[in-house]
Amino acid sequence: MDYQTVEFERIGGGWTMEYRTMDVVPMTLAYFDKQSGGLVAVTVFDPYKGTQRYYAPRKHVNASGILYRHLEKLGYKNRVAEKVIDSTEYDG
Repeated sequence: MDYQTVEFERIGGGWTMEYRTMDVVPMTLAYFDKQSGGLVAVTVFDPYKGTQRYYAPRKHVNASGILYRHLEKLGYKNRVAEKVIDSTEYDG
């Protein structure tokens, strides 16, 4: 299965990356939310079960691990995510 990402920049710093299915009606899979302090919060959704879980802000590498495991659990590959949330690209 495949998914797409949409990035939103926040006024005052930080950004949010939304991961969604590529269905006719896209369903949200996760939010990867980098805050102005450099920490990242993750919210993961299972659209097939109707559940969600929020992970408090943590280091980028730990948040990426949570996101990748969640996507793999749902049957999605990480090929897009590896490029999009490269920590060197967004550190600052």
